[in-house]
Amino acid sequence: MACGESLAQSGQANLPLGMFPSVRYDQGEVRVQTGDRFLLTDSLSEAMSPESDEEFGETELPALLEAEENDDLAGLRHTLVAGVKAFSG
Repeated sequence: MACGESLAQSGQANLPLGMFPSVRYDQGEVRVQTGDRFLLTDSLSEAMSPESDEEFGETELPALLEAEENDDLAGLRHTLVAGVKAFSG
């Protein structure tokens, strides 16, 4: 998967796990390589801009992850939080 590509962009997105007991979930495979990272978000990507109806995850999150080349996870966390705060006011 390309840097900044989400599972939704790759066609591997589905409903949140465990919310609906009768839902059948799609299954798929994603090839990973050394150095790949997974970012699991809960509401982070849904932060809204006060100026528009745009969500942080639609454009800002992928751009921020592509620009972030820091291998330090604490640094990445700081960058993500600062980015969401700046985006959502």
